[in-house]
Amino acid sequence: MADDTTVTLAQMRSSSVILDFIKDESLLPDLYPRMWDQKTQSWKDKKPSLERAALKFAQRVTAAKDKDGLITVTASWNSAANAQAVVQKFIARINKLRRDQARLEAERNLEYLYARLREEPTLELRNTVSSMIAKEMRTIMRTENPSDYSLKIIDPPLIPEFRSSPKRALLVLLGAIFGFAAGVISLLIRQSLRAAK
Repeated sequence: MADDTTVTLAQMRSSSVILDFIKDESLLPDLYPRMWDQKTQSWKDKKPSLERAALKFAQRVTAAKDKDGLITVTASWNSAANAQAVVQKFIARINKLRRDQARLEAERNLEYLYARLREEPTLELRNTVSSMIAKEMRTIMRTENPSDYSLKIIDPPLIPEFRSSPKRALLVLLGAIFGFAAGVISLLIRQSLRAAK
């Protein structure tokens, strides 16, 4: 059986979870800003599909588990402030989803365990069932906490001081190198054509 971190990570990557998040938070215009007309608040052409938006979201907001079992969430968005807000809302959504699932599962287990407790004649098995009931009650108690159920924020999402992309200095340098190379090549071709005449 998968551990809680693995299940949480799988749900963070789940297309159905991402689709619901995109719809609920109205993220399509943020994912496709060139196709969205801000003035008329409508799509310039055809509205992009939610499936493609989910793929784009999964590329922009990534979650990875390190060797210690900690999950790191990173986001690349149109602005640092929006990236921070999207990550915070996404983490809150995953926490709520995992909390609701745990509560539902614990309630089902309790229902079964109470029925077993009423039917069980031996004291030893009644004690075992009682300890299982206590475990499920602790799970329900944990789900009562409104935040940080599955994902506990160790470092809150920060707005970086510097852009992560595009790396403009690198682009300028590469443009200068390619421009210089193209100039040298065209000069060599001209000289070889003149020499051939």
